[in-house]
This record gives sequence, C-alpha cells and structure tokens, in this order.
Amino acid sequence: MYKFLENWVYKYPVVVIITIFLLAAPCIYLLPKLQKNSSPDLLPLDHPSKIKMEDLKKVFTGTYPRVGILIESDSSIFNTHTLERIKNLTQEVERINLLTYKDIKDLRRLTKNLSSQVKLNCDVLITEFEKDSSITTINNLESILINSSGYNEALKEKINYLKAAVLPIIKVSSLANIDNIINANDELRIGKVYNDIPRTKQEIDKLKKEASDNQLFENLFVTKDEKRSGIFLEISLKQENSEAVFRLYNKIKDIIKKYPGKERTYIAGYPVAVAQIATVMDSDTQKLFPIVIVIILLSLWLIFRAIKGIIIPIFVVVFSIIFILAIQYLFNIPINIISTTIPVFMLSVGVADGLHIITEFQEHRVNGNSIDESIRVTMRNLLLPVSLVYITTALGFFSLAITSIDQVRIFGLLVGFGSLISMVLALIAIPALLIIFSRLNSKKLVFLNDQTEADNIANKGIDMFLEKLTNYTFKHPVISITPFILAIIFCSYYIYDGFYVDNNGVKYFKKDSELVVSTNALNNKLSGSDVLNIVIKTTKPDENLKSVKNLKIIDTIQSFVNSQAIVGKTLALTDLVKRMNYVMNDNKPEYFKIPEEITIKKKDNKTDTINGNNLIAQYLFLYENNGGKDISDFTDFDYRQANLQIILTSNSSNDVKLLMAKINKFVNGLSLKDITFYITGLSENNVAMNEEIVFGQLNGIGFSLLSILILLSLIFRNVIKSILGLIPIVLSMVLNFGVMGFLKIPLDIGSAIITGIAFGIGIDYVIHYFSALNKELENGLDYKTAMKNAIKHTGKPILYNAFIVGAGFLTLLFSGFVPLNTVGWMIAFTMLIACVSILIIIPALVLILKPKFLLINEHSAK
Repeated sequence: MYKFLENWVYKYPVVVIITIFLLAAPCIYLLPKLQKNSSPDLLPLDHPSKIKMEDLKKVFTGTYPRVGILIESDSSIFNTHTLERIKNLTQEVERINLLTYKDIKDLRRLTKNLSSQVKLNCDVLITEFEKDSSITTINNLESILINSSGYNEALKEKINYLKAAVLPIIKVSSLANIDNIINANDELRIGKVYNDIPRTKQEIDKLKKEASDNQLFENLFVTKDEKRSGIFLEISLKQENSEAVFRLYNKIKDIIKKYPGKERTYIAGYPVAVAQIATVMDSDTQKLFPIVIVIILLSLWLIFRAIKGIIIPIFVVVFSIIFILAIQYLFNIPINIISTTIPVFMLSVGVADGLHIITEFQEHRVNGNSIDESIRVTMRNLLLPVSLVYITTALGFFSLAITSIDQVRIFGLLVGFGSLISMVLALIAIPALLIIFSRLNSKKLVFLNDQTEADNIANKGIDMFLEKLTNYTFKHPVISITPFILAIIFCSYYIYDGFYVDNNGVKYFKKDSELVVSTNALNNKLSGSDVLNIVIKTTKPDENLKSVKNLKIIDTIQSFVNSQAIVGKTLALTDLVKRMNYVMNDNKPEYFKIPEEITIKKKDNKTDTINGNNLIAQYLFLYENNGGKDISDFTDFDYRQANLQIILTSNSSNDVKLLMAKINKFVNGLSLKDITFYITGLSENNVAMNEEIVFGQLNGIGFSLLSILILLSLIFRNVIKSILGLIPIVLSMVLNFGVMGFLKIPLDIGSAIITGIAFGIGIDYVIHYFSALNKELENGLDYKTAMKNAIKHTGKPILYNAFIVGAGFLTLLFSGFVPLNTVGWMIAFTMLIACVSILIIIPALVLILKPKFLLINEHSAK
C-alpha cells in the first residue's frame, strides 16, 4: 500500500481526486432511486416464529394483521348519529381499493415479452381489470399466465399483490355487521345487531339491550359504560408491502373525515405503525443529515480554523456515503428506519482518522519539513494504525450481522463496508488533498491558515490540560483509577438488578405521536391492541375438539389466561358454544357455560335427556346453517384444531414473554393426554425478535472481543498489551449497560447496535496510543517518559476525535425514533469513556501493574 502511495498518490494527487469524482458521478445518479421500507416487521420469513404465524393463517380466519378503530362518545354510543356513523364507516372501509395506474403499468411491462397470443389475451384482461378492478378478472389473468411459459416469480408476486390491492380488507367487524346469536321463538338465529338505523327511542333501547347482553361484544363492540365501540379491520397486505399499507392507512383516515361526528376516533394497528415509521423516516432523512453536517463543520472549524481543515475530512466522509448508498441501491436494499442513520454514522466515524493524519502532517510542517517529506513521514507512521482502526471499526459493525434481525444485520454490513471504503479514501484522498493544498501555499510552513493569538492560547490550554492530567495520573495512579472502579461496581449491580431486554414498538415513538395516543386508547379503553394466539390440537384420530371434555379443557386454559393482568379479552370456540347455550335457555346467566346434558320435558310429560356432546353438535350445526361466519376464526373444518385468541393491553414483548411462560407452565401442568398446543401470533413474533436481540448481542460481543483480541495480539505480539487494549471496549460496554439498567432503558432494536459501535470506536484510540508508545520506546526512552510522550502526541487528536464524533452522534437526539435518541447520547457517552480510558485508566493501570512488556522494551532500547 505504501508503494502505491509513493508511486501514484504523491506523484499524481490531482489525478487521484479527479478519479474519485468520476467514480462518484454515476453513484450520485443512483441515489434518488433508493426505495424505502417502513415495515416494522424484522424477522426473516424462514424464522420458526414466522413459519408458525403463516401456519396459523392457513388454518384459521381472523389471524391476519388488524386495524382497530375506536369510536368514543362523551355520552352513550346508542344514538342515531353514532350508530349511523359506525355503519357508514363499516361499509366504506369494506370497499377500499388500492389499485393504482402504476400497478397497471407494471403489469403491462411484465407481460410484454410473452408469446403473441398469450400477450393478446393478457392485454384484453388487463384492460378489463383496469376498468372493473374485479378479483374475478385478475383470477382469470392468473389462470392464463400460469399455463404460459413466461410465468415467472416477478409476475407471480405482482399477481398476488394485485389480489391484495383490490381486496386489501379481508373482513370488517363492527356493531353494524357482527354475528349476533339470538333466540327467536325457541329457534337459534344468527343476524346483525341492526340493519336499519334506529330512529326512535324504543328502537334504540331494543338495540342497546341486545348489544349489551352479548358477552362476546363486551369491550370489543360496546364497553360497559356504553361510551365506546370498536371497528376491526383484518388486512390482506403483506407486511413488506409498506407503501401499500401506508396508502391503506391514509384511505382509512380519509373515510373517517368523510363521515365526521362529535365522537373521537383513534386508529391503531399495523398500518398506523407503518405510517408512523414512514413519517419519521422522511423527517429524519431531511433533518438529521443537515444537522450533523453543520455540527461537524463547526467542530472542525473550531479545531483547525481553516476551510482546508474542514474540506479534507468531509471529502472522505461524503464520498464514502455516496459509494455505500450506491452499493445499497445495487443490492436492492431499501432504506429502513435504522439505515436512515447511516449518513450520521459515516460522518461521525469516518471523520475521525482524518484528524490524526492532518494533525501529524501539521506538526511535521511546523518543524520545518518539506511538503513531500511531511506527507511521507506522516503516512509511514500512520498507515498501519489508520488501516487497523478502520478494519477494527468494520469488525465492530460486522458483529451486528450475526443477529437474525434483518434491519440490524443490514445496517451492520453497510456501515462495516462503509468503514472500509472510508479507509481506502482516507489513505488515498487525504494525502492527495494535503499535497494539493500545501503546494498552493508552499511558502507557508504551516499547512493551515495562520492561527490567531486566541487560537494559540486555546491550543496551549489543551496542551496544559493534558500535561496536568498526565502528571496527576502518574503521581496518583490509584486515586486516579478509584472513581472508575466504583463506577464499575455501581454499573455491575444495575446490570444485574435493572438491565432487561424489551421490544415495545409503541415506545419507539414520541408520546404525542398518533400511534402512541391511539394504541394507548385501545389498550386502556377497549380490550387491547395486540393479539396472541394459542393453537390447541387433538392428536387422537377418532376425536375432535367440540366434545364436552375437550371444550372444558379449552375453557380451563381460557379462564387461566383471562386472569392475567395484561389480558383484555379472550375469544374461542367455547364462547360461541356458551352463547348459544345461554340464549337457548332464556338468557339465564347460569347457562353461560359448556352444556353437559339437558333434560327436555315432552308434551306427554315424559322427559328426554340430551347428551352434552350431541347438544353442542346441534348448536354448531344450527350456527353454520344460519349463516354464522365467525366459527372459522376459532376452529378448522373438522374441529381438530382450535384457536384461542388473546387480546392484550400491553405491547411489551417482555410482558408477553412472561405471559407465555405462565401459560406454558399452566397447560403443561394439566398433563393433558392426546392434546397438544403451541403459542403464536404477532405478539409472539415480537417475543422471538426480543430473543434474537439477546442472541445477537451475546454472539456479537463474543465475536468482537475474540476478533479484536486476535488482531491486537498480531499487532502488538503481546497478550498483556492486547488485554490492556480491550479495557476501553469492556469499560464502555459495562458502563453503558449499567446506565441502561439504572435508567430502566431496555435493550431494544435501537440500543442493540451500541455494542458493535462501542467496540469499533473504542479500539481506535487504543491503536493510536499504543502505536505512539511503541515508537517512543523504540527511540530508547524509559517507559514513563514514553507513556507521557505518547499521550502528548495522541492526546489532542483523541480529544478532538471524541468531541467531533460525540457531537455528531448527539444529533440523533433530534430523531423522531426514540431508540435512536438513546443511541445518540449513549454513543456520545461511549466516546467519553473511551477517551478517558486512554488518557487516565490505561496509564494508571500500567503504573500500578508494571507489565513486563514495557520493562523488556525499555531494557532492549537501552
């Protein structure tokens, strides 16, 4: 590498810079084409949790992501206007169509290369589909395509999407259309709560009585105080179709505006999360990059007081960002909520080593060396340390790729490769720019502009501070290190006592955001906003789950689940059976139960006993024959599988994990024979993601520590020195996690990336410090003098680095994504710890422990 610098960069610096511009030009053209993905879904499709969720959808209806609309009135919802509004909203959302002109255009593009006759038939159907948006038409088109040789994955995916686009709402459930099981003249009947809008007080009172008397409606379609009602939408769109989900959310909002009223409305659920993420992404993209640019430019100006001191480090970072975003486009990786921060990370981390190169070059120029000699000596001294810093930084970010969480893995890989791109540019572009700018001002020994007296005073002040700090540490090493030992003890306690992992999507956003307000409303005023499912199966070949025995097992599990604090409501096949038994026994409360057997009195005064199993079979037969449409939500066709829906009032994955543990323990304790069960659903997906965060962190920490220890051992050829080099990393990690435990900040999708970053940043200072120390020892100095000189040589760049990088990451406090706010201040805190470790802790430990490698080096030098 050094030969390349000598033969090309030093001789042809202008050519080097022009080449970089030429390479960047096509990349800049690609940047506006980057796609966005605001989906909060993070688990890969082949994850066991996702597979269970897909299996659930195949067997039961009512298991797709849902949207909850809460209608809240100051008085009773049972009035003509509110009931009419509920009906209008129900009917209107059922008719939502998301088909766009772009969809038709894409379909024509994908079918243009088919054989002539197939294409002709497709064109006819596409034209028809454009007019009627009929699911029948798109099914006919699919039939033609399936039998053609040109049918491929792209067409298959597009057809499936169009089916969802024309019917994005699978089912709407509200007071206006939900099944209402009643007894009409001793006959079981299934009907709607109301077809016509009630106008008179008598009609309203009758409707109120029917709705309030239905136990299945409680806290879903009517609350006990009669002030609230819910409308629930089951959506067919895949979670990765975030753009379509965003449009669906906006259509729902438009429909609510179309039918105004005095009632307050709240919308919660998956589309709201997508919309909130999309909004935050757009805001962060427009806001964070300019803020961090301004902060870093100001920081560089304060340090160097010269335009050239700003241009050189920023040049490397800006072009690194351009190249890595172009790579992101070429690999078809959309921008997500975490990757929106890549420019912030690249700016904050990438500018660091430019400071070391510029500062050392400046020192050599001040000492009277020529431009060529200064650049050669600087790069000869820093080539290895700078390369190692970028490589270890990349390793820190690559450690994030161990997790199964896609967004974190992609972020780690992109920033890791971005660090390597920054390394190449730093080693090539910075020397080239230094030579160009220096030759333009060749008469000046100082590379940067002449500094004012105030600047000199400031620089001397920093030098004096470092000198006094070093002298105090050398005189009182034990006292210097004591506060940090106490901090480690304090943080270790809170890691044990208060540190926890949680994934709560609602807490990712500001408290006044629509998602948070609406979700809290559904959690506190209705039955909840998240759903967990227990699938119960019978393994006995000749038995089903509609027997008295098995329904009582389900009822026992359901009763236990209902007793848990975060459960707002449960629904199961048992509820339908209980409701039918209740209405067929004159709505007497004692009959809201699983029937065992009944005695019927005949006209001749004789009695007849009906077995409970037969009675249940009759109830279910009557329910289906009367058009009951909700039974498939709770059981499969042959009643061998049952779905127990659990509606939760908490969005915390930690709460759900504890609930799942209790359910598993309780059901396993029943020692059921021929009955199996498993827990699934969107809430279980969040728990799985929670566990992936822990798994990724533990493996990432292990990978980073091992790889960095091996790398340091290869560099320093001394195990003790390598272990000392890990101190800033380990200390940053312990103090970070301790502060999180003390402040009750969970390890989540945002803070999960801190460890990898801390490793990458912490090693930076270690390499520069020990490289300088080795150089001083090689010059024949005793280890104490060598250590002081090493701090004198690297202390100022390290302080500058900590200041600029810390300030850069603090811009994440302006993000609308709460976990990124945490990342911002915690990385700034990490910078402080890493800086202090080099300036105080490592020197103090060396003075206390007196490791042999320093004494050996000192003796060898003499």
